[in-house]
Amino acid sequence: MEEVNIWFPADEAGSCGHAVAWTDELDGRYFNMHTQLATESGQLVLDIKSLRFVAYEAAVPQQVEEPRTRGTYYEVVWEPDIEDIKSEADAIKKIVQLANHKSSLATILLMGSPTNDTLSGCSEVVSRLTTITVGCTSAEELEATKSVDSRIATVERATSTTPWSSISTKDQDVVIVPEDIAKKYSAANLLSELRHVVKNNGFVVICSEDSTLTERSTSLGVFPKMQFNLTEKSVMVFQMTSLQNGTLHEWPKLTVLASSLQDPRLNDLVANIQSEGCVAQVKALTEPSDEDTKLILYDIEGTLLNDLNAENWDIVKRTLNSGKEIMWLTAGVNEGESVFGGMVPGFVRALRSGQAAAKILFIDVSKNEKPESVARLIRSKFDRIVTKDSCGDTEFYLKNGVSYIGRIVPNDRLNGKSFAAQGPAKFATLPTSIAMHGRFVNGEIVFASDNSKTDDLAPDFVEIQITHSTYDKRKISAARPQLVVGKVLRIGSSVSQAIVGQDAIAYTNGSHRTVVHVPHRLCKTYQDLDAAQLIAILPILCQTVNAIMMSAKI
Repeated sequence: MEEVNIWFPADEAGSCGHAVAWTDELDGRYFNMHTQLATESGQLVLDIKSLRFVAYEAAVPQQVEEPRTRGTYYEVVWEPDIEDIKSEADAIKKIVQLANHKSSLATILLMGSPTNDTLSGCSEVVSRLTTITVGCTSAEELEATKSVDSRIATVERATSTTPWSSISTKDQDVVIVPEDIAKKYSAANLLSELRHVVKNNGFVVICSEDSTLTERSTSLGVFPKMQFNLTEKSVMVFQMTSLQNGTLHEWPKLTVLASSLQDPRLNDLVANIQSEGCVAQVKALTEPSDEDTKLILYDIEGTLLNDLNAENWDIVKRTLNSGKEIMWLTAGVNEGESVFGGMVPGFVRALRSGQAAAKILFIDVSKNEKPESVARLIRSKFDRIVTKDSCGDTEFYLKNGVSYIGRIVPNDRLNGKSFAAQGPAKFATLPTSIAMHGRFVNGEIVFASDNSKTDDLAPDFVEIQITHSTYDKRKISAARPQLVVGKVLRIGSSVSQAIVGQDAIAYTNGSHRTVVHVPHRLCKTYQDLDAAQLIAILPILCQTVNAIMMSAKI
């Protein structure tokens, strides 16, 4: 964090204000953010500059490398968790959309002869990096498929009876089975064959009139997730998963920790958890024991952090750092109805970042959510509490009986207003025939011809055409010594002509230049090494060597 300024609101204390936050840098998992809070009249009361963030893999879209339009504004979008949704929807397109929202889909297989509407619907809601494959049995089907979307791949089966497991369509995230294919298989044979096509925890979407599919799927390790009942058929969604010793999960004993044991809503929740088949007990916040391995922190009022004293904090800290599976339950945070509860998501994220082995799940429910819905969600999520590096979901929002998962996506409305005059970002290679110099203009590096370069070189200097360079992302706009790799173009009069044209690595302070002049003593030629790997490894190695030499006072 660079700077924090706080002003007292005087007469407007306790009134409603407004806040804004914006990001001016996105570098992989790293964000740089600024935020301001003002009173209703516009008086600034809080100004935070350059707050650094490390994003969660589970929350940041996995297609961040996909070319996108310019923009620095992002927002959190919540969609129903496909694993919990029970309502009817617009069939296959909605299913693929929800599955892609939960985890960016890499592969989709459509069996048989899907309609154009199905193909276009699937391609609309997934990333352009998603591979969509259609299994065809005739040349006519192949041509019809290609006319819908040029990026749709095809795989041809010899005959309509050729097993799907025999062609190169393994490890699919989603497989869509149309009715004409489903009719050719029995329930057991269809699901059994699909186990060899779909990856573990992948989804199978089947259009069929055969209701025995849902009845017989569990014994095959295929679990029905939802069903859309249409006019003449049903669209059923199954999830491929591994059975544990051939049986379903046995629910463990849950311990609910609360700061107040007199809350009637607490008793209702525990009763509903028990009605879901779980064993649950209630204890005071300061009384967990070693035998309590699965904990629920009951924080419906959102005041748990605010009300802690020194003694209680030590106990809670030991609990949070114990490595036990913990679910932190709040209400009204995502609705803006819990001021103090708004601290909990950030606190839990900081815990997970600082403790790689921490298994803490954050669940927020709407203020008027029924206790039976909350209990049902707790039961379904307690065996999925994972560490932050597992890429599993760690935050849920329950509203009207449906659990939602959040993702960070560009805010197209704000970005459209801010960058309306600029086109989408494009990838290009800087020309090697012209020396160029980059300068910062409105937050971007703009390259132009470098007229500062002269034809004359000092006797002990070399000229290098840069192909790879290191950058310190925290100080990218400053002129700092950096390592560069490139080709030796010219040499001074006192340098051997033999190094011209060779690959070289050198130190330079010519920030954002494509051609640099450096002293020969700061330049080293090399052979048979990968330039990208060299420039990635050497800066860290040099820092390590320098630290050792400084420590040893060499």
